[in-house]
Amino acid sequence: MFNLVKKANPDVLCTQEFFEAKDTGYYKSNVLALKELGFNFHFFVPLTTAQADLPTGVAIFSKYPIIDTTSFIYKLNYTGEHLLYADIKVEGKIFRVFATHLQPIYFDDFEYNLANWTQSATESDRDYFHTLFARFQSGFEYRYPQSELVNNKIEESPYPSIICGDFNDVPNSNTYFTVKGDLQDAFLKAGSGFGRTIPYFSKMLRIDYIFADKKFKVTQFHVEHVPYSNHYPLITDLDFSNIK
Repeated sequence: MFNLVKKANPDVLCTQEFFEAKDTGYYKSNVLALKELGFNFHFFVPLTTAQADLPTGVAIFSKYPIIDTTSFIYKLNYTGEHLLYADIKVEGKIFRVFATHLQPIYFDDFEYNLANWTQSATESDRDYFHTLFARFQSGFEYRYPQSELVNNKIEESPYPSIICGDFNDVPNSNTYFTVKGDLQDAFLKAGSGFGRTIPYFSKMLRIDYIFADKKFKVTQFHVEHVPYSNHYPLITDLDFSNIK
């Protein structure tokens, strides 16, 4: 993953399940590794349910100065995920970058395996497979108030905003439209194909997104189909030359 980050050379990196061990003598520091790649500024908020010595959570890394940060906890989410933002100053302009991870979907090993051999599954197996998609709706009672909080915080921003996140919901969902609001979907502006973001189940399943203020011009969007993550990384280029 670090090699991919080095190759892509982004100015800002948002991660939804960042890991930074307290004992860096046993686990190497991921913060320091990213600092070596030029990310001298970061904001990391571990999950409230994470083990004290093995914290994981949402993080924002930047090669440009972060001048302010804030986090909000989703009280309705039993996993304790957060919404973060970092105000980043680039060439005299300030942008607010949000990162979040909405209510997760949990699948067991059998369900992951089933998703990989549906072509040869029996009708009864396929019936069961189709019920898996109901899992995306099962977290609606959590994701809806979460998405409302995200939308409210984006609307309150005094700066042009960008949000990167794992929404755990599909593009025709209430979650998607609530978070998106008046922002533009970078994939729809400059992506191609179906934009699939996870390697399981459907070739059209897109649950990870980058949204940006309409003041930005989306010049490139790409999904990296790497074999070492259960979500595919998203990369986009945003032109802010016309923003005053």
